Amino acid sequence: MQHCTNCGAPRDAGANFCGNCGHRFADEPAPEPAATATTAASADDTPYGGEMTVAAVLLSLFMPLIALIVALVMRAGELRPSRRGFLKSWAIASGAWLCTGWIVALLIFSSVASGAGGSVREQHGEAERECAAAGADRHAADRLGRRLTSA
Repeated sequence: MQHCTNCGAPRDAGANFCGNCGHRFADEPAPEPAATATTAASADDTPYGGEMTVAAVLLSLFMPLIALIVALVMRAGELRPSRRGFLKSWAIASGAWLCTGWIVALLIFSSVASGAGGSVREQHGEAERECAAAGADRHAADRLGRRLTSA
């Protein structure tokens, strides 16, 4: 009778593992791992078709935030390397386009805000000049009216 080399417990005939400590016996070949979804997915490493590329580009252009979320969610569940690479590129492009959109929006907003401030100041200056001119005319008319009534 053979004994376990790890704990010394007696080995049952045909056993691959020790019943006492769970040590795998070296003289028996290790059991082959069952085929998993990872190996099956790796065997079929076909990239996405052209329709997916068109959809990704259109979604990235018109709705970059949604495109970024979709790409990240899809990449989390994808096991095939070529598709994971495509989804990574799609996520990076969507994020870059999203950032570009925000930068352009901030530039437009700041230029409109600074331009509006200048025109308001100009309008205020014109209104002050008109009031000053009207006030001078009113004072002149008042003085003329006093002269006419006193004469």
